[in-house]
Amino acid sequence: MKSIFLIKLGELTLRKQNLSHYIKALRTNIKRQLVETDASVESRDKRMYVRVSPRHDQTVRDVLDRTFGIAGYAEVMSSEKTVPAVAETAVRLTRETIAASAVPPASFRITARRSDKSFPLNSFEIGRDIGSAVLESFPDLHVDLDNPDLTINVEIRERAYLYGHVYPGLHGLPVGVSGRGMLLLSGGIDSPIAGYLMAKRGLRLDAVHFHTYPVTSIAAQQKAQALGRLIGRWTGRMRFFNVPILDIQKRIQERARIPEYTLLFRAAMMRIASELAEKQGALALITGESLGQVASQTPESMRFTGSSSRLPVFRPLIAWDKEEIMALAKKLGTFKTATMPFQDCCSLFAPDHPLIHPKQEPMEESFRRLELDELIEEAKQRAEIIQLEPLLNPRSAESSRKSATPA
Repeated sequence: MKSIFLIKLGELTLRKQNLSHYIKALRTNIKRQLVETDASVESRDKRMYVRVSPRHDQTVRDVLDRTFGIAGYAEVMSSEKTVPAVAETAVRLTRETIAASAVPPASFRITARRSDKSFPLNSFEIGRDIGSAVLESFPDLHVDLDNPDLTINVEIRERAYLYGHVYPGLHGLPVGVSGRGMLLLSGGIDSPIAGYLMAKRGLRLDAVHFHTYPVTSIAAQQKAQALGRLIGRWTGRMRFFNVPILDIQKRIQERARIPEYTLLFRAAMMRIASELAEKQGALALITGESLGQVASQTPESMRFTGSSSRLPVFRPLIAWDKEEIMALAKKLGTFKTATMPFQDCCSLFAPDHPLIHPKQEPMEESFRRLELDELIEEAKQRAEIIQLEPLLNPRSAESSRKSATPA
């Protein structure tokens, strides 16, 4: 006997003509993560079902908990579509729920949904008759339609499916349905969260990281890779472009005014990221910028740095404050890694008094005077491409952090 998990699709069911595309993507994402189990994944009538041997139940729960595009899921019992079979299954479900509860339920209700209109009872009659069967077997229970301790859900489809607790999903869209994006992944708190949020809206991610080794350490690069692997639990595997830009930094120091350093440096990074992204078929850049958080994240600054990209720049954290970002980073398990004390190239290069409200045309002229075309091309050619596999076991995050030791 295999376990059955019923998956509720939520927002996806609003897609109408494109529904099959979204369901196919979600099914593929789930199957890819269950490849080492005997699970089968099928979809019917705006529902999805995973059937698996009970020894793999926890693996399925873990996968469904971290997969975007799922509104909720439940472990279900299935029966033939006859009133006696449904009543017997409801009694069995109630008995097992009571046995597993630290505090047994005192009240219940039946919530019925009849997709198969050939079933002899309508939704109201299902609730009435199945509820009566439960009351007859468990006289200590009473019916509470407003605030029950136990809700028994009955869905009449090609078979009858019954379940109690519904586990909440992450909602969002299946990764991949919105195309591909390039995440500018620093070693900080913000950019991994930005990547997570855009993956939740269906973007498949690649990542680009900029380093100035040997001025900054190998540990800073390892830290960024560890962050990519951590968010990979939700976003999936990603290509990580590790780009050396020390020569670009030196050129800026040679030719630019000190207050312009950060903005010119970020503009160069945006141009490199944009060109790498286009080559990979990405449709947008993603950054962890939050309006007004630092000098380079004022409207004027972001206008200038964003103008170096031919692709749109998605900034999902633009209206978030730091406490909100930190709270989600702690929840996802990226915060400790992100706060490791290894300086990245941006923080090391920041002037004491950066421009806050730069003028667009003078900054564009400053960027042209740098004559960076050759250095940018060289940086792209020297980029190291690493396949980052998701870090599926959160406990191993600690070992990943320990492995990032100063070089």
